[in-house]
Amino acid sequence: MLDAMAIKKHVQYNPYTQKMSGYVDMGNGMDETDVATEMLVFMVVGIQSHWKAPVAYYLTKSLTPDTQKVLVVHALEELHACGIRVVCMTMDCVRDRGSRKIVQKSNS
Repeated sequence: MLDAMAIKKHVQYNPYTQKMSGYVDMGNGMDETDVATEMLVFMVVGIQSHWKAPVAYYLTKSLTPDTQKVLVVHALEELHACGIRVVCMTMDCVRDRGSRKIVQKSNS
């Protein structure tokens, strides 16, 4: 499951990492100066049993469909490498047409 949601702009000090949290974070270790306004979450959900687990999240300001596609493909490759078989992908297409473009680009 892939879901993008709006989040409140908020920056605060994280004593565990000893860094400021709330900025754009794409998981690449680069320090960003833009405050995040959205979160993109990837979750896996069991089909025959009742379980779900988040596998990745990104704090973003805005993502192009091409960038979203790269993140989706990477998540699918990592799940496959762990032996998890993905049979279906669910995402919310109401907010923008970016999710539709991901599917269209993935099929081409």
